[in-house]
Amino acid sequence: MQWRIPVTWEMCGVVEVEADTLINAMLIARDDEGAFLLADDKEYVDGSWRLSFNMDEAETVRKLWNQNKRSINE
Repeated sequence: MQWRIPVTWEMCGVVEVEADTLINAMLIARDDEGAFLLADDKEYVDGSWRLSFNMDEAETVRKLWNQNKRSINE
């Protein structure tokens, strides 16, 4: 049986920021408003691959991504 399992991983990249000081540039780069596009120069962060949900949330994964599958206890 094939299952859809949500996973998460991290990417690391560089963005260019216009600012008068390094500290201000870093504050801008935090991107609290979500204004930055994803960095063009990026790479996968080794070891960051993980399940998006804990094992005790398996029923939630079944309901959200595997709706036509039977309960995990069947």
